[in-house]
Amino acid sequence: MAADEHWSVSAELAHDGNAESVLLKIGCSRFEANFWIPLHDLAKFKLLLETLSADESLPIGHSAGAPAFWSRGEAGLVMVVIGTDDESWDICFGLPEDVFKEILIEAEIFSD
Repeated sequence: MAADEHWSVSAELAHDGNAESVLLKIGCSRFEANFWIPLHDLAKFKLLLETLSADESLPIGHSAGAPAFWSRGEAGLVMVVIGTDDESWDICFGLPEDVFKEILIEAEIFSD
């Protein structure tokens, strides 16, 4: 994807059938991904950049009926994989770090 790709990030309170959650929508002109993030997991987003090494991931929410795993990638990217685990996944994409920072802002709103 082009470095100048326009991304959108939005979040709203929702209920995923199990717990109070935030419905996080991330998209650009080429795709959109929706994630259900339990409220108690929102703090994990901060840990991602603060404490994880590039070869670790955190399970945060789910998408398309499968767990979502988030990790630091190379060259300023945050990687997202969706699937059974962080090694046997079905969907993978990288988010520019500035887009991930928008996610942090949205998560902070619902963390209070």
